[in-house]
Amino acid sequence: MKTPPQDLIKTLVQSKRSNQRSEIKMLQMRIWLESLLEEFELTAADLDRALSDGQESSRQVHKWLSGSNCVTARKVKEIGCLFPGSDEVFNLPLFPLLENKPITAPALRRHMRGLINAQDPLDFWQLPCELAGCSDGFGLRPIFENDVDMLYQHGGVYSFLAILYVLRRAEAERDNDLHLYASIYSYKSFPSLARHHHFRRHWEDLLRALERVQARCMTTAMLLRPDKAILREQIEAEDFITFREAQPRDVVSRRFLENKDPFIMASF
Repeated sequence: MKTPPQDLIKTLVQSKRSNQRSEIKMLQMRIWLESLLEEFELTAADLDRALSDGQESSRQVHKWLSGSNCVTARKVKEIGCLFPGSDEVFNLPLFPLLENKPITAPALRRHMRGLINAQDPLDFWQLPCELAGCSDGFGLRPIFENDVDMLYQHGGVYSFLAILYVLRRAEAERDNDLHLYASIYSYKSFPSLARHHHFRRHWEDLLRALERVQARCMTTAMLLRPDKAILREQIEAEDFITFREAQPRDVVSRRFLENKDPFIMASF
């Protein structure tokens, strides 16, 4: 039997490794590593020395930064013991929910463990008020599972995660109407995620991931797309107020002024 060329073998191995290290996992690693270095005021060399524990450095951190290697959840947990709290961003359900692949409703609930109370539909959401030492949200307490408008008004990273959960659950249950509605609010809420200092540098990558997830439902994909210019404006603005009663009022009508819709709907 003819031996395959070495170049072909190398290509197949690289392709297999690339598939194992999905774009989302690489993005998750970069955001986690940047947040770790920033919060603990470390350089890559500092972290390498801390991980080598007096042994010769493997330059593992540089491999992570270059993308030639991907960190494991087990390693993140070990590093979390050295630098308490450094694994908080890595463990957010944001990343598995942004993976462009099917996900079942039970799996979604497992990912959201600690953020939901599935046994009580009248007290469903248990969203923390802090993330990475910073306040998260406006203190408005959403209750009902599908109330994406109240989740949007709550603001913050966890509100976006909650809306993303509703979006993925609607996909799993093939509820096209809820999927479109949750997709609209995922774009409205996206600046709440992207304005957080750990995610701001990667907001365009996160938006692309959200678009791919949203497009998994054909109806929504045909009717809706994000308005990147408005999203950029809202992400870079000095303030982004989602709580309706905290927004300024129109001088004539006295109605609350809503944020611009950061999406474009198809018209016929």
